[in-house]
Amino acid sequence: MDKTVATIELLLHTLLIDRDVHEESKKVFDSICQICGINVEIPSSKDKLHSIDDLVKTLATKEDKMNILDLLFRLVIADGIFKEEERSFLKEVYTKLGLPESLFNEFVSAVEKTAEGQKIWLNFRKKIEESLS
Repeated sequence: MDKTVATIELLLHTLLIDRDVHEESKKVFDSICQICGINVEIPSSKDKLHSIDDLVKTLATKEDKMNILDLLFRLVIADGIFKEEERSFLKEVYTKLGLPESLFNEFVSAVEKTAEGQKIWLNFRKKIEESLS
C-alpha cells in the first residue's frame, strides 16, 4: 500500500470518530489532501477503509511515524475539543507505531493543552468575524 493512501486513511479513521465531522477538522483534512495533490471525499463510515493494523504497517520509517503523529495531532486538535474516543484512537495508533509507551502521557498532555488553545482561538476568531459583519 502507498504511504500517502495509508496516511489519508488513518486521518479518515480519525475524522470518523465523530458522527458529524467538525468544520475545522474538515478544513485541516482538506488542506492535507490539497498538499498531497489529491481530492478525497470523506466517507460516511469506516467500512471501506483498511484496518489500522494494515495502515500502520505501511508507515515503517522514523520519518513516516513522525509525520503521521504530527498530522494526527493537528487533526485531533482542529475543533478545540479532545474527546476520550480520540485519546483511545491515538493510543492505539501510537502503540501500533511502536512509539515509546513512557512518552504517551506527555503526548496526550500536549494534545490537551493545544486543543484548549485552539478552542480559545476559535472562539476569538468567531468574535472577530462577527465584528466584521
